[in-house]
This record gives sequence, structure tokens and C-alpha cells, in this order.
Amino acid sequence: MQATKTLQKLSHEDLSVKDNSISIYGKGEVTPEVLAMGVIAIKKAFPKLGSGWYDTLEECLNEVAFTDDRFAKSIKNLILTCPYPEPAIANITSYDQRMKLFTYAQFLDETAKMSSQMRLMWQEDHPRVKLNGEPFYISKSDYNNYKQLFDE
Repeated sequence: MQATKTLQKLSHEDLSVKDNSISIYGKGEVTPEVLAMGVIAIKKAFPKLGSGWYDTLEECLNEVAFTDDRFAKSIKNLILTCPYPEPAIANITSYDQRMKLFTYAQFLDETAKMSSQMRLMWQEDHPRVKLNGEPFYISKSDYNNYKQLFDE
């Protein structure tokens, strides 16, 4: 199953730091096409689920403002990791991918016991970014994949 939308530009209202991380997904709405593809995939994997389960799923997706991309990935994750025989809706709605953020104090803690060479390597691998005006350090791979999330 493939989502029709990729990572969207998130508004700063969508981004909130929780446990020194942020979700890579913004808030949105699952389109009818992606919802239908997800329901088909769930029905194939879990044929005993009743129609009421799917109605409740749709309501919950609207409440938590899932995006197409997050929904598609949550369905794939559900099918690969769900303890059978039946999934709970929470197995879908709790799915998230988070990006680790380091504050300056955490940055100093992480590098305090490193040699100067290792400290320089760590600094090169963790660029400084701003999110809602606050400075953080993130991994270079997260920066390369999600730099559109941060202040310019």
C-alpha cells in the first residue's frame, strides 16, 4: 500500500517537543482513497473484524488528525507487528515516528566525555537547528530528511 501524499510541510503549530523529540508527521486528514486502501489491507490480514470496527477507526483517525502517510505506514506496521488474532484501533492510532532533539545542555552532556576528535565528529553529525525559535541539535540524517520542518 502506498500513500498518495508524502511528508507534508508542517506548520509550527503542528510541531511540539515531547520527551525531547518531535513527530515527523503533521496533522491532516486521511483521504478516502488511502482510507479505502488501508481498510482493504486490514480486511485481508484480519478478516474477522466487524464493520463497526472500521467506522470507529475512521472516527478515531479524524480525531487524531492522521495524515495519509502516517496512516499508510501505521497499517503496514500493524500487519507486520500485531499480536494476532485481532488488532486494537490503538495499534494504528498510536503509531508515530519521532525525531530525537538535543538541547544545548544535552549536547554538552553527550560530548563531555569524548575526545576532542570524537567531539568534532559528533558535532559534524548533529547540526544545530531552530524549531519555533528554540535551538536544538539533531542527527545529520534527520536533518537531511526533514530539514523543511525547521526554521530557516
